[in-house]
Amino acid sequence: MTRRIEPVETYATLFRWAATYSLLLTDDTLHVVRLGPAMGAVGGAEGYLTGARRVLDEGGRRDRSTGNGDRARETGSDLGVALAAPMLERVEARYGAKVAEGVRRLEATGHPALSAEKGSFRFRLSEIESFGPGKKGGLDTMDLTTSGRDFQFKVRPGGADDLRTFADAVMAARSA
Repeated sequence: MTRRIEPVETYATLFRWAATYSLLLTDDTLHVVRLGPAMGAVGGAEGYLTGARRVLDEGGRRDRSTGNGDRARETGSDLGVALAAPMLERVEARYGAKVAEGVRRLEATGHPALSAEKGSFRFRLSEIESFGPGKKGGLDTMDLTTSGRDFQFKVRPGGADDLRTFADAVMAARSA
């Protein structure tokens, strides 16, 4: 049995950058191949712009509650997002290009070869302790716990069922 899912992203931590991965399940191994930095494949600039609007809107609500409402509405969220959008789009394009290059390398080389490279991983099924739903703050995640390293993958809108199905397949193969 071979199953594959991509792209999946991890969260940034104190010691690691957020990254985009491709996951491949074979009969006895889970390959976790790093494709590039996060943001370009799963969320893109739209996700970050939505987040920027949410943060700026919260700031505008604080201003309105202190009596500065009209000024905040005129200058706050719309201006902030307009200023942030070009920068976020450039970052998304650069990161997206790196992820696209990672996908091209993966197609040319394959999971087994790339999972041996720095930043990628290869786990025997016996090394996998759990792979299932989790939480990071108020956000849903899929948490992979292994004897070597733990991952917390973002559950993106519309992709949650695919990732859960993949995780269930991993755990079923582990039990078999």
